[in-house]
Amino acid sequence: MEKSQAVLRSNVRMAERIWGNLPAASIGSLKELTRKHGLSVRAGEILLIDNHWYITHAGLLRMARRCAGIQVEALTEFCNPTLSRYAFQGHPLQISGLQRLCRAWRR
Repeated sequence: MEKSQAVLRSNVRMAERIWGNLPAASIGSLKELTRKHGLSVRAGEILLIDNHWYITHAGLLRMARRCAGIQVEALTEFCNPTLSRYAFQGHPLQISGLQRLCRAWRR
């Protein structure tokens, strides 16, 4: 079995162990994130919240290695400083030669 297939199967198994049976749409999205970006559920790089996949800080750091960096901004409607809860939106910074990889990230 090829390495990418092994990671894909591992992600689906781990996700179902953590979040229970997942709808086909969620599994399809997880497979797409795995194929495009090589992110891992086991490593804590992806989270399922309200049936949507979110890339964690660890996942952003993995992805940033392929780009010049990440430009982030706080999503104030999801931040609560009193409870020390913060949410950010990240966008890749492109460098010459890596534009295709960075563009794929934004999709």
